[in-house]
Amino acid sequence: MRFCKLLLPLLVSSLAFAAQPDRITGPIDSSQTVTLAGHVAPQAQPQYDQGPVEASYPLTVTMLLMPTASQDRALQELLSEQQDNRSPSFHKWLSPEKFADRFSLNRGDIGRIT
Repeated sequence: MRFCKLLLPLLVSSLAFAAQPDRITGPIDSSQTVTLAGHVAPQAQPQYDQGPVEASYPLTVTMLLMPTASQDRALQELLSEQQDNRSPSFHKWLSPEKFADRFSLNRGDIGRIT
């Protein structure tokens, strides 16, 4: 019984550090796009059009992917615990890799987007 009392907190705390589940659950269909109003660069106007570019021209795309509500809550909780000197997480900072595991897309979702 005592062993179970010691094992349970360890198991629960390790689940909190598990990688994020898939957020993109189906195939990405590039034929279905949406134009976001107000998100076009001022230079992208007909008077600046110089025709098509070469196929080898590098295209840079920036995407902003928001955290889920549960990730946002978990991050706020972690930040609070890291500043609470009574918390076991007090001043225990995450490495960039551990931060990404907990608060970003998982590698599968990144692969689907790419």
